[in-house]
Amino acid sequence: MSASLPLFDSIFAGQPVAIPRQQLEAASRKTDPESSRRAAREIERSGVLKGQRLLCLELVQKYPGRSSKELSTLGSLDRYQLARRLPELVKLNHLRVTQDGVEDQRWWLK
Repeated sequence: MSASLPLFDSIFAGQPVAIPRQQLEAASRKTDPESSRRAAREIERSGVLKGQRLLCLELVQKYPGRSSKELSTLGSLDRYQLARRLPELVKLNHLRVTQDGVEDQRWWLK
């Protein structure tokens, strides 16, 4: 990952800002087993979640308008990791997604 990417500089520039906790947590459903909730907490605590999100942002910056399937062939994350992280980045307002008809979703920087 390049530290000189303008997107990353803008995300991490300035003083730390308190972000509501729900925006930072890995997703797990109330109906998921405890092992899934535990895994979600661990991926957040370990820094893996943040790293995967940064890799997703870098991929979309390099290859805008690609599907998660296409992005998975261009980077180190598999399609399922991307399928989890990309929508989180939409909720965090870093990405936008488009879809025409039955085509795959396409991911873009905001």
